[in-house]
Amino acid sequence: MNKYLFALILPLLAGCGSSQQPQPEPTPSTAVTTTTIHQGAISQQITLQAQTDYLHQITLTAPVTGYIRALPVRPDDMVRRGSLLFTMVSAEQQALGVATTPLSVHASCQGLVSSVLPQVGSFVTEGSPVCIITDLNSLVFKVKVPSDYSRQIHTGSHGLLILPDGRRSSIVLSRPLMEMNTDDQTVAYVARASVGFLPAGLTAQVIFTIGSTSGQHQVLPKEAVQSDANLSSFWVMVAANDTTATRVPVTIGNQNRDEVEILSPHFSPSTRIIVQGAYGLDDQARIRLSEGR
Repeated sequence: MNKYLFALILPLLAGCGSSQQPQPEPTPSTAVTTTTIHQGAISQQITLQAQTDYLHQITLTAPVTGYIRALPVRPDDMVRRGSLLFTMVSAEQQALGVATTPLSVHASCQGLVSSVLPQVGSFVTEGSPVCIITDLNSLVFKVKVPSDYSRQIHTGSHGLLILPDGRRSSIVLSRPLMEMNTDDQTVAYVARASVGFLPAGLTAQVIFTIGSTSGQHQVLPKEAVQSDANLSSFWVMVAANDTTATRVPVTIGNQNRDEVEILSPHFSPSTRIIVQGAYGLDDQARIRLSEGR
């Protein structure tokens, strides 16, 4: 009986002493999408910042020394040409108590009331300011142009204005301001565009085309091209196969907001170049392909 019991226990003891080998963890991979080279020619563009400003403000003053009778406008009110701004009576009329029609002052242009200084019943002297109106027709954009581009961008240059809400309009540089910003080596230009009312201090973008090339070149989406921090070297990530990405240095040409020319090396039409997921990939990185663009 003991002999049979020993034979039963021995395999159990042997099983307790064995251990399973750990399975290696799968190498992480990055999901990417790819595109291929297409042929074309693009214009060299530069994007600059522009800020809204109003050049003209109109100060409405008291025509006589006296008292404010009515003041129907408030700061930030929009007024039309001919709108009533305030009425007043002279100090003599007030002292005599003579019933007379108050003097009325009206807006000379469409504008925005920037400030109102006195209140109803206030005593004001002749020529003292009562309210200030910003002339809405004096809206301009101040565009900072780097001095390096003074030959390509100057008075009369046309650009594409892009507002924060996505609206677009043509814009023309009318004249430079007689000051250079020595910190960033830019010259501010006054530019005009037909965009309606905008608040002062609004920042927008202006795209200028400063050059173009002839003939056909390799063109890629801009997001497919990577660069170092100094923008001195550029590369693309190519799908060498379905699981591995290789880094290929490139020389770029003209570029705009969406695309960039690749001058070298020459890629075949079937080369799969990574677009989405390319940022931060190392050479020989593991990838998994999603549906191409």
